[in-house]
Amino acid sequence: RLRDESNSLIKQAEEQLLAELGLPQRLDELTEELKDDNHDLKHFEIKLSNYNERLEGSYHLPIIELIMKALRRNADELIPLGNEYISSSIILPSRFKRVFVEKDFGTKLVGGRDISELVPSTEKYLSNEIHGEQIKEQLGIRKNAIIVTARGTLGKVTLAPKHFEGWAISDNLMQIVPSSEELAGYIYIFLNSIYGYKLITRYTYGGVVDALEIEHLAKVPVPILKDKQAQKEINDKALLSNQKRYKAYKLEQEALEILNQKVFCI
Repeated sequence: RLRDESNSLIKQAEEQLLAELGLPQRLDELTEELKDDNHDLKHFEIKLSNYNERLEGSYHLPIIELIMKALRRNADELIPLGNEYISSSIILPSRFKRVFVEKDFGTKLVGGRDISELVPSTEKYLSNEIHGEQIKEQLGIRKNAIIVTARGTLGKVTLAPKHFEGWAISDNLMQIVPSSEELAGYIYIFLNSIYGYKLITRYTYGGVVDALEIEHLAKVPVPILKDKQAQKEINDKALLSNQKRYKAYKLEQEALEILNQKVFCI
């Protein structure tokens, strides 16, 4: 029940956000105007002023400009994700050789596949002795952190629930540390939307493996709403959703403990 309530709150928050920004729930509704004879989606021109030192056609897709026009029109202002008003830091761990140990001597390591799971199935533990300083500075998951996949599959976003705190992220993930709890949930809801995803993944680069860097994520614009009360409501729904996910996790762990003790006698 708590999981269902959590998912429902996220859906409500996203619907409210898109309504405030004047964006349709489905991306194809926004792109209808691109399907007439005046637009050629295979060949399109850009102004030199919008070049931004990027030659990839995927960076300049017409859908991106449509999203930006809607955001400029309906938001109070657009603030880059790397701005100190939005985030205190964006962390991408440096590459490192992993030393794994038994559970009692390490810190749980989560990867891109694990971040969307309430109970990550991974049983990999980084050595506290070898990686202790690195976990403290780069890898350790912070309170209300927003985790973004940055290698391979890009742009998948998770608002870290409470039980993730202190675990370690792999070097394929980036961690956004929001500037305050008053914005953490709101930022997550926007980045988790299809529009946030498009604005994140437009910065994709790489030949063999797709990748994102800190400077890319830092440029992603976050729309600040004109209606500050609505923004607070969206933020509160996201944080309440995360609290329910944590409660669901705790109850599930209690149930498993009872099962192991009473049924399997472990």
